[in-house]
Amino acid sequence: MKPYFLNIFILLISCTGVKETVAPRIESEGSNDPEKQEKVRFDESFDPLTLNDDTWVIEKKSHLHKNQMVTSVETDERDAADEKEMKEQIVFGFRVQLYSTTDYYMALGVRDEAGSKLQDDIYVDYEQPYYKVRAGNFTMRENAEEIKNIAKSLGYTDAWVIQTNVLLKK
Repeated sequence: MKPYFLNIFILLISCTGVKETVAPRIESEGSNDPEKQEKVRFDESFDPLTLNDDTWVIEKKSHLHKNQMVTSVETDERDAADEKEMKEQIVFGFRVQLYSTTDYYMALGVRDEAGSKLQDDIYVDYEQPYYKVRAGNFTMRENAEEIKNIAKSLGYTDAWVIQTNVLLKK
């Protein structure tokens, strides 16, 4: 019972605070110059609400700024990118998962190896904490099952079909 009261006593003593604020000291070659001590004091009369700052206007960024000139090369590049977006579309489909690991470099090695064996699009998807090596962009499960069987015959014994977003090329 005595240690309990001792702990409470220590807690109460440690909770008592110092009532005066302590200003930082400037240590200099042993001088007690009042001007140097004056520099340490803080001006507590400052009120940030009284500042007259300019208001900030945040404008929505457009694709091109009004003052920016557009060259024909940039226009051609943009047209090519828009055309590519029209040719590719992300849809819900199927892929074959070949391998899963927490080692990024191992996943890249498996991706390169699978790319040469399967002659198909191979992706490394990161879903924390795993890097998953996946093959194909299939809208039909039967096509994904065929690639899964080929992958198993090539040594990817844990290959299986998953449902995910795929890149559909028109």
